[in-house]
Amino acid sequence: MGMNKTIKSLLIVLIVFIFAFPLAAEAINYYCWCQRPDGVCENHVHEDGTTGDPIVSQEQCNAYCYSRTTEGEHWQAKHFDDHWVDWKTVDKNDVCYEDVMAPTTEIPETPVEFQQLQPRLQVPDFDIRFSDIQVTEEGGVKYIDVPWLAQYIAAVYQYMVGVAVILAIVMIMYGGFRWIVAGGDAGKIGEAKKTIVQAVIGLAIALGSYTILSIINPNLVMFSSFRLALIDRQEYKFDSASFGLADDTGAYDDVISDLPIPDTDFISYKDMMQYCPSDKTDQSQYSSNYNTVIKYWMEALPKKVVYVGGGFMKGGICNASNGDNYLVKKLAKKGYEEWNGDIVAYRAWANSLGGTYCGDCLTFSRTIYRCIAGINPLPKKTNKSVAKYYYETSNAFLVDYQAGKLDIRPGSFIFIGKPCIHAINYTGIPGAEIIEMGGGPPKITINDHRANSVRVKDSLSKYLSMNWIKNAQCPIYVHEPLENPELY
Repeated sequence: MGMNKTIKSLLIVLIVFIFAFPLAAEAINYYCWCQRPDGVCENHVHEDGTTGDPIVSQEQCNAYCYSRTTEGEHWQAKHFDDHWVDWKTVDKNDVCYEDVMAPTTEIPETPVEFQQLQPRLQVPDFDIRFSDIQVTEEGGVKYIDVPWLAQYIAAVYQYMVGVAVILAIVMIMYGGFRWIVAGGDAGKIGEAKKTIVQAVIGLAIALGSYTILSIINPNLVMFSSFRLALIDRQEYKFDSASFGLADDTGAYDDVISDLPIPDTDFISYKDMMQYCPSDKTDQSQYSSNYNTVIKYWMEALPKKVVYVGGGFMKGGICNASNGDNYLVKKLAKKGYEEWNGDIVAYRAWANSLGGTYCGDCLTFSRTIYRCIAGINPLPKKTNKSVAKYYYETSNAFLVDYQAGKLDIRPGSFIFIGKPCIHAINYTGIPGAEIIEMGGGPPKITINDHRANSVRVKDSLSKYLSMNWIKNAQCPIYVHEPLENPELY
């Protein structure tokens, strides 16, 4: 019973000490700024400038500064603040502001490797200064050694030892007081002795804890600095091509090269763009450039890029987020039953494709014209005034096309309107007139899911005669972005 009372008393004293003492001690952390007659500013915490009573108000600051004189002239109180001057409220023309805030050393013309920080342990009457960060080099690699955590733990340990010593002394005094007032009662004297003995034991443990821990395991009291490898600054040239086709801004500067077809399972956006011309403004080269790019893509892309409904590239990563209503319709179509309309799972799968080029029919078409001419025809895909040809039904279009009445040029962008909603691209290459990104064959498997890729179809006439277009009789828009880039 006596032991429980002792523990309760110890806890009460500890709580009071930990919470009340810092609050009381906080009063000393004020700064009184005085301006001397020669214009120099000084800050003071105590009324005698060193260890006297603390200055805790503007009035005391005024009185203290006025009490100080130089050759008979009184000093002038300028600022008083808790912890530090609130410089936001100080007149920047104030002499004290200039004196205190002005740098004491010249600013170096060249930047340093890193900005040195100097944390402080804010414990009343226990101002611990941390060591500076050290930069070392081993094996040609620079390292930053940060000692702050080890020093912080050591500082807290020292502070808590001091707290424990004070508590132990208090408990010894408390036990002595109980002994004095016991009035010869053997039971009460025994409890008082027990309190004193326990306090002495606690004092011994507190003072000897470092030695005890060191004997058990030196690593318990010795902490190494954090070591971080210093990465040298590297200049990075922004490559807009790596940011995919999520917006309609700007043209890309991809340079044609003689690189072979990538020998990989899947192709990235950057792989696709390697044959794009560096000069996208020379219209006389559009046909030649288009032929070069399309022939390369026909050979390289089938089964190496991934069709994703509502998909596009962003930051070099595949995404699928063109609106939930759009995706619900896509996931309801044949080929997406595995997700059962789960948009979150579908998007997660699209993101799992990583840097593999993905997209839907419109993304793929936009990629073609961004590559060749740096333009995007998609916003005007259903604009009848811009389209070279417009037909209300695919059947009406086929009648004129098969009769040879229409001049469809290589590089044409053909949009099939509602309810079909699909984009295809006319190459003009016999036996491979259409290239598209679509939801049908060829089938591929990526990340354990079935998907589709780029398809090459032999004939525009046969393509538009397929039942899903023929039965719906969807409108046809034919655009010539390479022939009239100024319209797009």
